Amino acid sequence: MRTKTLGSLLIATVLLGSTSCRVSDRRGFTLDLTDFEQSAAVLDDVMVWPVQQRGVRLSDTLLQRMTDRLHRGVVRREYSALNRAMIDKIAEMQGPDESIAIQAAKQKRADGVLLLHLTKWDERGLLSLGKVRAEGELRLLSPDGAVLWQGRLVCDEVLVDGLGGPRNLEERREVAVERLADLVAARLPQHRV
Repeated sequence: MRTKTLGSLLIATVLLGSTSCRVSDRRGFTLDLTDFEQSAAVLDDVMVWPVQQRGVRLSDTLLQRMTDRLHRGVVRREYSALNRAMIDKIAEMQGPDESIAIQAAKQKRADGVLLLHLTKWDERGLLSLGKVRAEGELRLLSPDGAVLWQGRLVCDEVLVDGLGGPRNLEERREVAVERLADLVAARLPQHRV
């Protein structure tokens, strides 16, 4: 009888444990470059265009923060990135459209312009877990508008540490956009001479 009770208790414990609330451990970040022109890895002067959003509602301040961090990441990948202030001024005065970016690359004699469009930003897990689900499209275009790189990013990652990290949602967003930009930049092809 005692063995039967212990067996039942063990089964009940396993069943309760498997049905209890748990956090998915599925996480990760991918940047799949579906188009990649090998000659693009030897480009020198690259414009990092301000990050844009489609169907996402991040503040201009957060998008600027992400752009700045992406710019730094491009430099870390050993590309020569054109001056941020100049690029921001062009985008502000003429508009953020892709056609303006291509025209600016041509006028400034850049070898290419890097465009990132965020298409998803789900921060429901940001405050509690530091996790964001984000998606976007990344393209490097020549001054003639030809696609040199093109890819899609998917993030389902803890971007903000729970312990010791910021507690307030806005501060966590700031860290999250910076971390996402770092992940994107780290996956860009390394510059080659």
